Amino acid sequence: MMETLSAWLACSRQVAFQVVVAGRVSGGLFEEAFHRPIRVAFEDDTLTIEFDHRERLVVSQAMGIGHTSHGDLTIAQGSGVSFTWCPDPGPDCPEAWITESYTATSSGFALLSIISDPAAAPSPVDPFPTMVPLGGEGVPFVRLARIAGA
Repeated sequence: MMETLSAWLACSRQVAFQVVVAGRVSGGLFEEAFHRPIRVAFEDDTLTIEFDHRERLVVSQAMGIGHTSHGDLTIAQGSGVSFTWCPDPGPDCPEAWITESYTATSSGFALLSIISDPAAAPSPVDPFPTMVPLGGEGVPFVRLARIAGA
């Protein structure tokens, strides 16, 4: 497993990726959604990928890890995913981290909770989690999609 991940990382340094979980783009819009991997670890069935601006992707019970001929990294299944990232703060805005947390269910859906940095919001827990479809047969739970020309 680490051989596959290390080979992917070696070919992916300085390359921008979008993080796609359950078919949804995570980690911001426009340039905020560009994430460049710098470190990868796989320990006790947990995949952790760190990116150049301190973003972190964690996939619990990651299974079916592979990569496409285009350089995308795919994780077919997992019990949960969390992606922590920070939007670009404006001149009068403090830095605020966001965690998008997906918990897979046995019915083909994931429960999505968006958790804001406690320092930036009065309530750090999403009071209204959302059910999102996992995508079905052949659609990976997580895809790091290479952004051409970025």
